[in-house]
Amino acid sequence: MFEDKFAQAVERANRMPGVRYRGLARDWILEFGVGEEKLWLANTAGEYALCGQPADGAVTVRLEAGMADWTKFFEPLPKPGYQTLNAMVMIGVLRLSGEVLVFHQYLLALELMFGRLPMPDSGNDAAPPPPTSIEPVVGRYMNLNHQGQSYRIYFEEAGEGIPLLCLHTAGADGRQYRGLLNDSAITDRFRVIVFDLPRHGKSSLAPGYGGDQYLLTTDAYVDIVMAMVEALRLEQPVVMGCSIGGRAVVHLALRHGREFRAAVGLQSALYADGGEDMSGNSASSIFRPDANGSEIGAALVAAIMGPDSPSADRWETLWYYMQG
Repeated sequence: MFEDKFAQAVERANRMPGVRYRGLARDWILEFGVGEEKLWLANTAGEYALCGQPADGAVTVRLEAGMADWTKFFEPLPKPGYQTLNAMVMIGVLRLSGEVLVFHQYLLALELMFGRLPMPDSGNDAAPPPPTSIEPVVGRYMNLNHQGQSYRIYFEEAGEGIPLLCLHTAGADGRQYRGLLNDSAITDRFRVIVFDLPRHGKSSLAPGYGGDQYLLTTDAYVDIVMAMVEALRLEQPVVMGCSIGGRAVVHLALRHGREFRAAVGLQSALYADGGEDMSGNSASSIFRPDANGSEIGAALVAAIMGPDSPSADRWETLWYYMQG
């Protein structure tokens, strides 16, 4: 029933250099359980093909879901939880077994293959490029003394009026807010300020780094925000954050509510479960020496992005995480 859908995925993969070169490191065979049916997808040196039933022990990874779930996955505009393979794994409808590490190592290639990420050259929503211009965004560095450490913090700002301090997500940087920085409807009323956390974007390490484990905790995020508010002498700013920045916003409101005019949380939560990695333990899968953490990070983010988001914006967002 779904063989034509998998055949289209194979044909797509073989047309995409970015998928083919990611398959060069090792050969593998994926077994797809589609209800009671089974299909096999083989990668041989970056060439992909559907194949017959392999010999015992030859299957590398098994992905199994019911017919109804695969139907939802292949819909033109899938519902949340069905927009990528990993999203289906996350909600528990796609059962993953075998060499799970291989699935994560090739996750970005698989998401590209199955079309839930638009091809970069698809031109689906391409628009004529705007004329050459200089944006009204100013970037500077601050040497911040914080908790006995000296940090070189990069920040950008645009506009005038009420201070609007924007907090980026973990593993990314202030580029996520370039839209606000260039939106005159916002900057006519707000002084938009975006800074890169230490060890993110253009902000530097603190002197004395010696290979310690970096932990971006809620407390650390809250503390650095308050240090920036003080250093920039912001009076009653609005604070807005996304993901861990959204979690920080909630805690900023709880702990320092009187010092802010308003708090805007995007994907806010008081608590976020770090989840399990590809080995089933609590250590993060993006820090394994046998996996490309940047590509895994991008593939994981793809699982929480809207499938109808503009292609250019989705790829720009994924690129932030691939760089991070």
